[in-house]
Amino acid sequence: CRSLLRDKWGFQGLLVQDAGAMPRLAGVQRVADTMQEAGILGVKSGLDLELMSDCCFGTTLIDAVHRGLVEEHYINESCARHLTLKFRLGLFDNPYLDIGKVQKVFNSPERAATARRMAQESIVLLKNENNILPLNRESGKVALIGPQADYLRGLFTNYSHIAIQDVFKVVAQDSLFANATDEYPIRGVTLKEGILSKLKASQVVCVPGCSMDSEDTREIKEAVKAAKSADAIILAVGSVSGFLTSHNCGEARDSATLRLPGAQETLVKAIAALEKPFILVLIGGRIFGIEDIYNKAAAIIEAWPAGEEGGNAVADVIFGDYNPAGRLPVSIPRGVGQVPVYYNHKCGGGRSMPHGSYTDMPCTPMFAFGHGLSYTYFTYNRLTIKKAQISGDETVEISCIVENSGEREGDEVVQLYLCDVAADISRPDKELKGFLRIHLQSGETKKVTFRMNISQMAYYDREFRYVVEPGLFKVMVGAASDDIRLSGELRLTGETMIVDENKKHFFTDVSVENL
Repeated sequence: CRSLLRDKWGFQGLLVQDAGAMPRLAGVQRVADTMQEAGILGVKSGLDLELMSDCCFGTTLIDAVHRGLVEEHYINESCARHLTLKFRLGLFDNPYLDIGKVQKVFNSPERAATARRMAQESIVLLKNENNILPLNRESGKVALIGPQADYLRGLFTNYSHIAIQDVFKVVAQDSLFANATDEYPIRGVTLKEGILSKLKASQVVCVPGCSMDSEDTREIKEAVKAAKSADAIILAVGSVSGFLTSHNCGEARDSATLRLPGAQETLVKAIAALEKPFILVLIGGRIFGIEDIYNKAAAIIEAWPAGEEGGNAVADVIFGDYNPAGRLPVSIPRGVGQVPVYYNHKCGGGRSMPHGSYTDMPCTPMFAFGHGLSYTYFTYNRLTIKKAQISGDETVEISCIVENSGEREGDEVVQLYLCDVAADISRPDKELKGFLRIHLQSGETKKVTFRMNISQMAYYDREFRYVVEPGLFKVMVGAASDDIRLSGELRLTGETMIVDENKKHFFTDVSVENL
């Protein structure tokens, strides 16, 4: 990292190793004999800060300097970067925090409104069979079932403040965190509380049915009873993120399957056996490959770890107070045997040769990258490639017209994909090159324009040169990687262009124009 990051790219900021990473050079990777040797390797490579311990950069590094094992100028350079950053942050002028402001910041209405908006915009409506959503507030009795139905902790990720507090409580007795407290306790809105803000209490019955992880099925009978008497069923399942063994998702909490943990699948199947439409709400930081369960649900909402306002945001979507427009940043597999499954596989990939499908399921994902539904629908027209034949280092202008053809206002995420039709080495079937989320009133039309530099189609050829080759490129615009609405062609002429490092482009400039 010294020669490339610092000397070549000119980065002068602090380099920090992840918690406990440097000691692992000796204890795990075994590329160093001792902690001292690991510290020498680190400081020589340009690292400045050791997190969670000082076993490599503490007294052992001082001893290494005294013994002549590492030159002192490495230490001086690192100290200079530390001091420079602290001066820029103003820490020598005002080194102390005003603790009294913490609660005000944590609990401000503005913060809650932002959290709610972020959660709303991130929610992905995966399925909406027969337009079961949004629910009508007069739809009658609602059964809210599942371990995520009234579980605040499940809304938070494993890097949220509450997850860190979980860790502190476990390690407190023999660590620097012995004074960890609940001074700033977890606060937020559960799904149940969000639903109750829309309906009368007499309309809602909430039964967990099972816990997040346990195989205990004794409460499922009560959940089925509640579902039988309800006019609408909301089933909230998923995972809880954290660092501890009591968590089933998060860093160091890997799973060998993509199934729902504990008795959750037994619960879902018991509800599905009633043959009544139900809305499946997925809350948590893990993607599930559960095609059989996805097929049973009438509607599916992917809410992720939705945060402190997650309950309100999901309820807003369920009852139509917010029109969902989130898009999947991953492909959701049908089952674990498909992994890895992703949209930008190389030509010839994404299938079982020569027949196309597996013997027991399709090769296509359950829900593809970029997928996401809305309560309205959008029409794409008039793909225009301003200059369909270019040469050299040019910018391509690609535009289309998008109309909200439904009866509700909403957001659409317009996505641009390109494919190098023939190349020196096998290239992806399609690659996302740009996108823009736009808001349209019912009947409104807007023009979306992508301005993409041709260097964005560069790749490393057989000689490891970063090049753009002349030839034909397929241009695709649509609502998802598997929902292409418009397509055209772009041809690059001339010689193979080697892209200089200073001329690389990675982002497309996108603009929108009202019509």
